Amino acid sequence: MTEEQTYHHDHIQWMMKQSGIGVWSLHCEKQMVTCSSQAADILELDHQELPLESWAEIFQGEDQIDWHERLQTDSLDIETRVKAVRSGRSKYVRIAIYRGASDGVFRGMVQDISMWKIMQKRYLRTEHDLKQYMLLINSFSVIFKLDDDGILLFANEEFCRHADRPRGEMLNRPFHELGASFEGGDEWRVIKETIETHQSWYGTIKCRTAKGENFWLQGSMINQSRGQQPNAEYLCICRDVTSVMIQKLEDMQMMKLVSLGEASAQIMHDVMNPLTQIQGCEYMVQMLKVPPEQVKLVKNIRNMIQVGVDRIKDIFSGMRSMLLEEVIFEARTIKGLVEDSQASLEHYLKKHQVPLNFESRSGDDISVDVNRSLVIQVFVNLIKNSVEAIQSQEDPWIRISWETIDNELFVRIVDSGQGIPIEVQQNMFDSLYTTKKDRGGTGIGMAICKRVLDLHGGRIFVNNDNTNTEIDIVLPLKKR
Repeated sequence: MTEEQTYHHDHIQWMMKQSGIGVWSLHCEKQMVTCSSQAADILELDHQELPLESWAEIFQGEDQIDWHERLQTDSLDIETRVKAVRSGRSKYVRIAIYRGASDGVFRGMVQDISMWKIMQKRYLRTEHDLKQYMLLINSFSVIFKLDDDGILLFANEEFCRHADRPRGEMLNRPFHELGASFEGGDEWRVIKETIETHQSWYGTIKCRTAKGENFWLQGSMINQSRGQQPNAEYLCICRDVTSVMIQKLEDMQMMKLVSLGEASAQIMHDVMNPLTQIQGCEYMVQMLKVPPEQVKLVKNIRNMIQVGVDRIKDIFSGMRSMLLEEVIFEARTIKGLVEDSQASLEHYLKKHQVPLNFESRSGDDISVDVNRSLVIQVFVNLIKNSVEAIQSQEDPWIRISWETIDNELFVRIVDSGQGIPIEVQQNMFDSLYTTKKDRGGTGIGMAICKRVLDLHGGRIFVNNDNTNTEIDIVLPLKKR
């Protein structure tokens, strides 16, 4: 490209993203044209349905389209100049018939190419410039094509770049196998029905890269087949809306966390009253005279009650601090934190007969600045998740180890499971996401874990390099 073209690259990119594509259909018997909302926007129509006569007037520009002749030959694919209805501005559009009137209805597409023409006229002087510019246009759109069974037939370079996959790896494979899903969770069959009913589908597609990362596309899909071809082909032209969707998801997560915080505050308030009564009962038990042979039993019961009460208070204190972002950090050894977590789950682990072992690879006296109750809550959540996942195994086990690497403490929680599915990993730290709805899962445990690690300047992730299930926690060693 010339220096002037390079200078205008950012402007071209912005303008190309404004270009749209819409579809229309002509009912021969009614002599009426129905437009999609995108087509109506391009032509600046006040209504999405208008008589053929009014439709023809829009295209009475320099090319003077004879619609009756075009419809008889089932042939139309030209670039022409039109006069927008509302503003009266001139626009360049590409108008085409992509499906004949096998059912008495012609179907076509209209695309706004005004910016293409402006750039071609102002900056593209030679055939070479035009070819370079068309390559530039192609780079701004994500284009792919599916067959009637949802098999990927074509993907342009931009789609391959987004998916981080070579084209040969994707072609002739079902679209859903590439991690793609349509807005609202609709199946491919539903998308096709929508296209047949409304001549097009417009929406958002969630896709997954080769590395398991999500990206989002938004665009229109039409049936590109002409006449009565037995094998339909569906063309989709999209733009990347990943940044917008990520922001939207983050906003939704924030709203969920705010709601969760309000609910947690109410729960803390409501639970503290009966907790005080439990403590009072425990004190009354202490005053009772019991037979000598039951003294030890009563003492154990009192200790269990007190441990439970103290644990609930610690949880509420940590939750309150986290909600108010007034977290107090103090130096604690990682061994002490793991031992305290194990102690609080002693009866739970015995009940489910799951052994928990831990070891240090860098010494037992490693100290980190943490909020004790919050970090213990993280360990408890992760250990309980492991127990629930492996308790039905013949020989279940959980192992916790830790080591220091480059001023960071890595804590690895490994169990006898066989890993976590990729689709679960993508959402497992989202608020209210759970795979245990039938077992009373709330979907807040892992979200709390991530929130706690964020407050500590750490991180939590699934380690897929292990053949067993492994979740790693990383905490900074240096003082925050």
